[in-house]
Amino acid sequence: MTTPKVNSAGQKELDKASEKLESFQEQAREFNPFTGLTNVRETEPQTKISTREANQMDAIWVNWVRAQKRPEIMGKDGKVNKPYWDEKFRQQRDDDWKRVKCIVENNEMIGEMVEAWTAKWGCDDAHFWKVPVNKPVMIPRVLAEQLSKCHYHRLKMEDGSEKQNFVNSQIVADHIVRRIDARPVGFGFG
Repeated sequence: MTTPKVNSAGQKELDKASEKLESFQEQAREFNPFTGLTNVRETEPQTKISTREANQMDAIWVNWVRAQKRPEIMGKDGKVNKPYWDEKFRQQRDDDWKRVKCIVENNEMIGEMVEAWTAKWGCDDAHFWKVPVNKPVMIPRVLAEQLSKCHYHRLKMEDGSEKQNFVNSQIVADHIVRRIDARPVGFGFG
């Protein structure tokens, strides 16, 4: 395919536009939204109770709704292999399954029950949980930590040039949005 003949001024403009397009594509390839962004917007608690009141309230004991066994993997020798588990992690696993008292809040669909799967350790089944929101609940630490880390990065395009017909934008992480939060009642999850 041949390129059309253009006068020298037009060719210069085409070269500038192609350079800007290439630099934008390079920025998009190198962009990592997880570096350098620490401005997590703290949300206002939906549950307006004091720590003393929350400590005195009876917490709902939440159990898993459904459990899914890990699949059995057939080895090359025809024997069924169990999932890998190292006993030196037993203490950490037991600590993760201790119950903590917290208040779970759904920031995207206010008042909706939170549903989540947990399967952190190789010796455990995958468990499905339905956690009520905006009231004290007793849930395993592994689930509370998982829910407290539910967030996403909001991305936007930022224009770098005031001139029209130029491609000079870059992708910028606007801020981190908390979807679900698990606030500890008392002295935290630790």
